Amino acid sequence: MLPWRSLEKREGVLAAVAGTVTLNQDGQEVEYAILTADELDAAQIGYATHVLTGQSLIGSSDGDWQLSWLTIGSDTLCGDPIFVDMADPALPVLTAPHGAGTWRPERLSASFEDFAAKVQRVE
Repeated sequence: MLPWRSLEKREGVLAAVAGTVTLNQDGQEVEYAILTADELDAAQIGYATHVLTGQSLIGSSDGDWQLSWLTIGSDTLCGDPIFVDMADPALPVLTAPHGAGTWRPERLSASFEDFAAKVQRVE
C-alpha cells in the first residue's frame, strides 16, 4: 500500500486548511487551492500516476516524483503542485514547477503544522 493512501494520515494533514488559502512568500501573497481528503486520490494523477495509462510515475532517482510525496493542492495562478513529504515526521510542505521534466522541490514550510499556522483562508 502506498503511504498516501492512509486515511488517518491524510485526514490529519488536510482537515485544518482545505479550501482556498494564501501564503506570504518573500513579501508576495500566493494563493493555493488545498484539497479535501476525498479529493486526494484523483489529485495524484499526473504526479504519482500517468494521466492516460495509469502507470506509476514514481521513481527513486533525483528529479523523480517520490513515493512519499502526497499532492495536497496547487498554486491557483500557475497550477504548480503543493505536496507533503509523508516520509518526514514533520510533514514538510513543498512545491515544484510542473512541466520542467524533473521535480526540484522547494520548501514552503518545514512542517505541515507551520504551514497551517501561516496560511490565511480566502473567503
